[in-house]
Amino acid sequence: MSLEINKSITLSATSTIEGTRVKVYVANFSTADGTSNSNETIVNVDLYNKNKAEIRKGDLAFQTKMYEIEDEIAAESDAVSEESQK
Repeated sequence: MSLEINKSITLSATSTIEGTRVKVYVANFSTADGTSNSNETIVNVDLYNKNKAEIRKGDLAFQTKMYEIEDEIAAESDAVSEESQK
């Protein structure tokens, strides 16, 4: 029997304007190899067009958080590799 177990991390966020969802973000990270993929969906085009500058601040914040998680995964992977070499 063979069993391969994979751990993944999911990050999600929602940009809102006055309580209304405007954009949804989802990112998935594999802890096995540090790869990630992300998806962004505009759910209210009118509010997005009227508030692009504000929503784009959310884009940058989400991307920054993605980088932080990628770096955390890489650091954990490096620590495991170093420990297994001892």
